[in-house]
Amino acid sequence: MRLWAFIKDLFRRSAQGAGVPAQQPGVPGQGPISPQPVPGQVIERVVERQVIPGTSVGFAVAEEVSVGGDGSLDRTRTVVGLLAGCGHLISDYDHLGGRCNFCAAEAQELLAKGQIDLYSAHSYGLYCAGCRATCGACGQSTCQRHAVRLQQADGSVIGLCPRCAEEHRKGQLVQQVLGIVLGPFISIPPPEQGKENLDGTR
Repeated sequence: MRLWAFIKDLFRRSAQGAGVPAQQPGVPGQGPISPQPVPGQVIERVVERQVIPGTSVGFAVAEEVSVGGDGSLDRTRTVVGLLAGCGHLISDYDHLGGRCNFCAAEAQELLAKGQIDLYSAHSYGLYCAGCRATCGACGQSTCQRHAVRLQQADGSVIGLCPRCAEEHRKGQLVQQVLGIVLGPFISIPPPEQGKENLDGTR
């Protein structure tokens, strides 16, 4: 009786497994076989973002590996930059000239009025390497838009930041006012004429 129950149980297990296909063994040590990639399919994507210190903006570099039409692997690199306040695109630190305090002050006013968002305000305060200018008085770096060029008495041109340019103009105005006020009280000797010697010769 036990033998008959064992045989019935054996046939029942065989019937249950008859409709299940046998598993294909994979390559030893590599696990199951994965499906073949389709041409144009992206099989790997890496995005690296670099934030400029002190701001909420930066650059992003995306690298993708996709399958070509002939089965080869194609690598593409996409750089996403930012539009600076000088109007030029900055894509990495080599293209970044710096931060203009005067542009940043203007951006803060626009931000306070709700005309731009924080991302735009941070971008507006930056300038590219080609638009960098240095004040000849205080040495502060500014963008070209805020670099004031003034011609000096000797004919040379000096670049100043707006703050130093304003101080320079005030100094010139004071000199002009003093010249007008004190001019009548200051006697300027006439240019020397040819003097005669004692013998009447010049």
